[in-house]
Amino acid sequence: MTEPSSDRPRRSTRHRTLPFGGSKQARFFVGPETVRIAETGLALRQNGVCQADGTVGPAALFCDADDATACALPAGPAVALGGFCTGALAACLAQGAFIPGLRLAGPAPTMAQAAVLTRLGLDAAHLPLAAPRRFARLLFSGAPQAAAAPAGPNYLVLMARLRDPPATTVPFAAAILPPTTGRRQTLRNRNSLAAWLRARRVRLLNPDDENFSALAAALARTTLLIIADPAQAGLLGLCPPGTKILEIAPEGWGNAATRGFADALGMDWSLFLGSALFYPLSNPMPFGAATALAYDVPIQALARAMSVM
Repeated sequence: MTEPSSDRPRRSTRHRTLPFGGSKQARFFVGPETVRIAETGLALRQNGVCQADGTVGPAALFCDADDATACALPAGPAVALGGFCTGALAACLAQGAFIPGLRLAGPAPTMAQAAVLTRLGLDAAHLPLAAPRRFARLLFSGAPQAAAAPAGPNYLVLMARLRDPPATTVPFAAAILPPTTGRRQTLRNRNSLAAWLRARRVRLLNPDDENFSALAAALARTTLLIIADPAQAGLLGLCPPGTKILEIAPEGWGNAATRGFADALGMDWSLFLGSALFYPLSNPMPFGAATALAYDVPIQALARAMSVM
């Protein structure tokens, strides 16, 4: 069983010192000089219970039993494809060579997640759960540290298995924008930004919904990736070496994970700051109602940043 390796600080030497955009004060802060790179390890629980969502349940829960060794694998629409590739899956792939008959237990995967399992040869090992089940030996991973990128050796091996051969070096730009719903932060001018990117012949990628083969092929020929969704940062491993990464984030909310993956993969990373977060309320909200914070991306400033990358 792989143990989590000690966090290894890596000094960022291929990243732009100052971010693009943002206020005058924010332009002088891009984050710490070192990024913690953490390995996603697995813990073992005897007679462990795997919930239907792929998490570990209470030991006293009464449910069906299975005399097998399984790894809890969160999946489904609630798990972004980038997170699916950087969580327990990488560690499970490493353990499969040492534990014959290892099963992957959790909810039914999405089409994109199922395509990943097929490409790794793990589709037959996946056991979809509709209810909690007890396994004689259950492996599971803890949540990654907030300020660390789980981009250790297991992740690099997994991406080497998933990545398409690098395509020609003809300049090709792609973008991953955040979804319109389901996140605490929304990009208010997403439609305008998407139309502007299409006009510049930037390929818009939708990792959770499009065909994985087409996604992998597009990322394999990418020379510039614009990413505004930190949940998909794990997909940077599908890009060829030397890809330029332009991360978009609200001012004050730069995500260390995207920078950590770029650092582990030896890619050039830059940060573009949008507006500060605000509540886009035009009418009073009922007391206790939840609404997502929003931010805008100034398109002209983004154009200037892309012109110098």
